[in-house]
Amino acid sequence: MDLFKWLHYFIGFSSFSGLAFTYIKPDNPLSINAVELSKSPFSTYLIPILFVAIFMVIGNFFTGYLISKHKTTLGYFGLLSGLSLLGWIVFHCYLIQEVYLVHILYSILGSFQAIFALWLITILKPFPFNSKS
Repeated sequence: MDLFKWLHYFIGFSSFSGLAFTYIKPDNPLSINAVELSKSPFSTYLIPILFVAIFMVIGNFFTGYLISKHKTTLGYFGLLSGLSLLGWIVFHCYLIQEVYLVHILYSILGSFQAIFALWLITILKPFPFNSKS
């Protein structure tokens, strides 16, 4: 369970660091020009960064907190975090029309998040799967 918690914290922190670099240098975050967005519907990084802030940073830190408090609903939030990471990577690769090594690595981490969360849901049987009807 600790590995799952620290995985969420790692993804949340790394997303926060990307968010911070974008805030510090919005026109050229991490030396990525807005030219990368030329094939996308966005002209700036504002909307993608809002998604990263809400789902990747807050979502992963919140899920890590739930894991540390041993809440039974952590499987659902872990699944949401893993699927949102995978969805974001697919969307990001579509936007920039390229795939980098970091996308592959985070796809593996997101897959691990989602698979482990599904396993937790089957083991813990949180609501609504715990009813005896």
